[in-house]
Amino acid sequence: MGIYDLNLRVLVPYLPVLGWGAVRTLEISVLAILLSFPLGLVGAVARYRYRNVETVRNIPLRVVLHTDSSSCRSTAFGSTP
Repeated sequence: MGIYDLNLRVLVPYLPVLGWGAVRTLEISVLAILLSFPLGLVGAVARYRYRNVETVRNIPLRVVLHTDSSSCRSTAFGSTP
């Protein structure tokens, strides 16, 4: 053996908690997917329907998405934008 001895038996008491965490992660992932599709569809329809409005037409979608994700990220970590 080498210098380090990997002993995974110490994790056995924590298997129920790890399993619960894995299930909760999957639940949150499925919920995010289920919510993101309708929200994206609403955004796409709104962008298509109101494409003649100057503010929507002149701002590239990439800029809008980047601005939105930046504001969400700064809010999530408690800093101000």
